[in-house]
Amino acid sequence: MRYAAPLALAAVATLAACGHGLQPSGPDLSGHWRGFATIGDGLPTPLDMTLADDRGHVTGSGGNVDCRYFTYCGSFGTYSVSGTHDDEWMRLQGASIYDRTWVLEAHLERDGTLAGTVTGSEFLRAPFTMSRAD
Repeated sequence: MRYAAPLALAAVATLAACGHGLQPSGPDLSGHWRGFATIGDGLPTPLDMTLADDRGHVTGSGGNVDCRYFTYCGSFGTYSVSGTHDDEWMRLQGASIYDRTWVLEAHLERDGTLAGTVTGSEFLRAPFTMSRAD
């Protein structure tokens, strides 16, 4: 019996630490997103990804574009992403199936689009925009 109170207190503390009752931070960015990055000579490189957002922790995958026409398809042909976001900014790290990596830094615009820069192992900072496709 002398352990009942400390055990009850520990149970309450554990539930509180697990995040029960907390609201997600920022908007839910889950869903299908499409857009373009303008890399190098100005040729638009397609971006197409599906994201899952768990309270600001983002994971996903993308690609599935026809690589015959795009110089940087080694980076964006098929890839996985993970990162975080808050109310205004998102940062995703991407890795392609060809071992090429990149970082996408985006601002959530008032119209719901994502806009920012993407920097990769094959190229310097390039502007991009994406919109919800679903």
